[in-house]
Amino acid sequence: MSDYRTAPGPCPACGARLDERVAGDVLVDVCGACAGLWIDWFDGEAHDVAKQVGGLPHGTGGAVRSGAACPRCHRPLAAAMHGPASVLRCGECAGTFVPRVSFEALAALESLEAPEEPEPSFWARIGAAVRALLG
Repeated sequence: MSDYRTAPGPCPACGARLDERVAGDVLVDVCGACAGLWIDWFDGEAHDVAKQVGGLPHGTGGAVRSGAACPRCHRPLAAAMHGPASVLRCGECAGTFVPRVSFEALAALESLEAPEEPEPSFWARIGAAVRALLG
């Protein structure tokens, strides 16, 4: 994977250079000018990574320029919704760009997986067994 991050790419929103930042157990790219966040596909789910990143600087955080390109493979990015957050995704390398204006909404998302059902208590299991025996 080291060849993938040979040099910081340009920010899809404003064109400034992205800077690497360690966030928990992942390495993300943050724009020092507009405070956008680039998340590579192998870093994990965007909302989970956003929680690990914590607060972003308050840069300009404006609208993303038209024709935004992926900082990794330079393909056009497509607008997508990740819960209530508007993000840009690369169809080639599956990276995600989170504009500053969408960061808090994305970080606030709970896991998109269905919550696990709690295991029934001992007495609930006994009751179910008795009901099954008695019909």
